[in-house]
Parts: sequence; structure tokens; C-alpha cells
Amino acid sequence: MLILIASTRTPKIDGVRRAFTKVASTFGLDPATFEFRSVAAESGVAETPMSEAETMRGARQRAEQVFVPDPNRRTVSVGVEGGLFIEEGRMFLQSWSCLFDGRRAYFGSSGALELPSALQRMVREEGLSLGSAIDRFMDANDIRSRQGTYGALTEDIVTREDSFAAATTFALMPYLNAARYEER
Repeated sequence: MLILIASTRTPKIDGVRRAFTKVASTFGLDPATFEFRSVAAESGVAETPMSEAETMRGARQRAEQVFVPDPNRRTVSVGVEGGLFIEEGRMFLQSWSCLFDGRRAYFGSSGALELPSALQRMVREEGLSLGSAIDRFMDANDIRSRQGTYGALTEDIVTREDSFAAATTFALMPYLNAARYEER
């Protein structure tokens, strides 16, 4: 199986790889037959999407953009996107994954993590991207390429990679477990 990952960022690539490897044996797949290819892709959404719909759209657009079928084997592409949404006046971080098989898109998301109010202010009032805001908040550089905001705020109990692995695992379920998702 050829798996095209619509990103060159390590946490995204490793999260997608983990998800496929984790579910493989349950669905009769051999991880040794997986070929993962990382392909740069634009999301077509804001650097920090500000709604679940925008984040999902970014993941889908990435997945569709890099999909090129291999005529000799099953091919899927995966786009992952992190974004924010506001509910009850609070801002949350959430990751979305979209698996695309050339015909249909399958979605899954991670859990949502509430951002500290100081971080929310940087994004809402100062207009910073989450990547810039978390770097300033943590007095660090390029956190998003490592543990991400998830890791920074959870003391690495849950990392950015973990969030993308969870989202991709959930996106894989309707694709690999189609019998459970059929109309009854």
C-alpha cells in the first residue's frame, strides 16, 4: 500500500505512520508492505485555522492535492491539520486527519485541549499564529516542529505527533472497517 502523507513536518509524518502501523494487524494488513511518502502540500486555509470546519477543509485539501494513484497497488493520501475552535468563550486546539482514496474522504479528529488564557489573547487580540504564540508563551523556538502545543501544555504527556496519530486512527476506521459503517 502506498501512503502519501501531505506534509514534510516530522510530527505529522510520524503520527500518520504510527496510526497505520497500529491498526494494520487488526485489519489484515502487513506493515512491511506500507510505503510512506512525504509530499509537501498547501492547506489552502489560514496558518492557524479558527474553526473545526476550516481545519477539516485544510486536511482534506492537503490529502486531495497530493493524491496520485499507483496503478499497481492500493494508494491513499492523508492530510493532517491542526487548528483552533471557540466554544463557550474558550479556545481549544484540535487536530484533524483526512484519508483520501481517490473517491471518498474519511475524517477523524484528536481530542481537544483548552489553551491558557494568555495564549488565547495572543491569538485573538494580537493576531499571532498559534506557532508564533506558543513559541513566545514558552520562550522557545519552533515548538510546532517538535512536541507542538499539545506537548508544551501537557508536559509531553500528549504530543503533537500523538494528536495526529489519534486523528488518523479515527479517520482509518470508516475506511478499513467499512462493514461497521454500512447502512443498515
